[in-house]
Amino acid sequence: MSKQLLTPNQAFAIAAAAGADIEALSRCASEIVVFGSWTIGAETPKSDVDLLCVGHGHRRKCDNLDIIWITERQAEKESWLGSELANHIAAFGVWVYGQSRWIGRIHFSDVSVAEKADAIKRRANAVDARWDHLAPRFRRFHATLIRRDLQRFRLLREDQPVPPTRWLDEAWQKVQSPAETIGEWMDSKEFRHTRWNWLRFSAATRRGRAEGVSL
Repeated sequence: MSKQLLTPNQAFAIAAAAGADIEALSRCASEIVVFGSWTIGAETPKSDVDLLCVGHGHRRKCDNLDIIWITERQAEKESWLGSELANHIAAFGVWVYGQSRWIGRIHFSDVSVAEKADAIKRRANAVDARWDHLAPRFRRFHATLIRRDLQRFRLLREDQPVPPTRWLDEAWQKVQSPAETIGEWMDSKEFRHTRWNWLRFSAATRRGRAEGVSL
């Protein structure tokens, strides 16, 4: 999917409308970046406006605004430069204050891929332990979360930035063989010993779909 980012003025206006005081934030931040679904027109009625501030401050999360902070020292570290979020912001972020001092050193790392795989395994095993006791809507919820994370994992492994969630869902709607695709992803070597027959069953069988599980 092609992208056309907002201009800095447009991103500034969206952040301000969500309640971000850019002038006040700039007193403690050397960089302020709007990122996520709003910057590419992929927002939904439930979408937050996401801001990254480089400096010293505390996270603020409310109904429609999520401000995260990293220090300038953290922005220079390998753990940030190779992270999923840093790569996402490099691709989809719009700077509304300051200039990036680190974007030119962003890269994809094996560590971020491994971290994503570990997160998927933990969630899958936890859902497996509770599957029989989950109502259909919670089965749908957890199955969808894992499907999205599997998409993110595949993108990171292919050295591609992870786009906003709406783009993941739209890409999934175009998959012609969902059950086969999910099965192929779950058979990756990174997921050996992961307990998720429930997900394979739900994706592949009519009964699974009848139970309310939609990936």
